[in-house]
Amino acid sequence: MGVFGATLLASLLLFLSPALAGTVYQSFTNNTYNAKYFGLINNSGDPNKPSVAVANNRLELTAPPSTSFSSAGLQPYSNYNLIGDYDIQVDFNLLNWPVNNRVDAGIVTTSYEVTRVYKNFGQGITNAYLVSFIGEGFHLIPTSDSSGKLRLNRTGNTVSGYYWQNNAWQLIASYTNPSYGAPIGFYVGGYVGNRTISEITNVGFDNLKVTNAVFPSGSTPLIYLLLQN
Repeated sequence: MGVFGATLLASLLLFLSPALAGTVYQSFTNNTYNAKYFGLINNSGDPNKPSVAVANNRLELTAPPSTSFSSAGLQPYSNYNLIGDYDIQVDFNLLNWPVNNRVDAGIVTTSYEVTRVYKNFGQGITNAYLVSFIGEGFHLIPTSDSSGKLRLNRTGNTVSGYYWQNNAWQLIASYTNPSYGAPIGFYVGGYVGNRTISEITNVGFDNLKVTNAVFPSGSTPLIYLLLQN
């Protein structure tokens, strides 16, 4: 980019960031979501894959009893990839959560995730109810809560996963890595491995809150275009 380009970019970041900063909320009221920013992924109706739907004034993830590995969720369009510091929060409700269902449900990116899980991780915790933060390792905390909140935060090159307990955010784990500062996409929903159990798995999500410097912009920000060149 060169010295002049770097100086110009720094000036633009300083000048434009306050104007672009904001928060996007999704409460799914009246069974709607903001299609300007979000789309539903892997909602093909395949009986062997999980699916998502906006129903009952929330986002609902459903995994059938027999599944092949796949994911489903609500995802921002790629031009709204998160740049810089961000914070994502969402409520979850385990509507039907059978034993050892192998579903990871929560906030997922290509590099790390904070999820509610029920499976055998082979770490001396078998068939346990867990919240997890997965990135450079597995960080698992047993919990019996069937509803609650999950949070994923990035500050600089540090990403952190949290869950809500005792009326406060509890840290699961944090990772710091230079690669974590890059633009990244995410989805709210979940994924499941190959499995055959006796019941569907059903999880509800609500009150999605995304705070980021550029996400709420109505068009691709100038900063984003400069970073791509």
